[in-house]
Amino acid sequence: MRLFLVYACLVGSCWAAEGKPPIQIGLDAEFSLDNSISAQAIEKGMRIAIAEINAKGGVLKGRPLELVTRDNGSIPARGIKNIREFAAMPDLVAVFGGRFSPVLLEEMNTVKETRMLLMAPWSSADPIIDNGMHPNSVFRLGTQQPGRGRGIRPVTPATAHRAYRLVQLQGQVADRQVRVAAQSRCASGDSGRQR
Repeated sequence: MRLFLVYACLVGSCWAAEGKPPIQIGLDAEFSLDNSISAQAIEKGMRIAIAEINAKGGVLKGRPLELVTRDNGSIPARGIKNIREFAAMPDLVAVFGGRFSPVLLEEMNTVKETRMLLMAPWSSADPIIDNGMHPNSVFRLGTQQPGRGRGIRPVTPATAHRAYRLVQLQGQVADRQVRVAAQSRCASGDSGRQR
């Protein structure tokens, strides 16, 4: 672990020396909510992914990624405030939401107004992605689930492999979409959001 921290510091100092500002990714989640560690789980996964990307040279010609977190406490009004704060950050390209769908659903008007790219890795309400936005700038890891609650299917090796491959493909598509959005926003020098 110490070796990793030393390496991260060295890599970070190299980027600082080159003067390349980080590309920021936001996380708006329920960190202060008692009896829930979903925000911490999402944050940990994001930090691992960001460390791997940064260790390989970052993105967009060597710019590092940086995670910026905000606590919404599972309170929609705080989430809306956080989205507005994120929208004011010129190097921020996307925001990841937390576990609770009601917070993300209440944030939809602000997401639309600010043209924020929103990723929903955990929340599952279908209206998060079926939100009437054109173009739609909200993405969710899961698929739509119209048959939810009709029963549980047994998991076989074949269905497990299909599910694994589907998640893998969704990840590749989401990676491409985020990469394209980040490249277009950073290349134009404009945040792409209304002020």
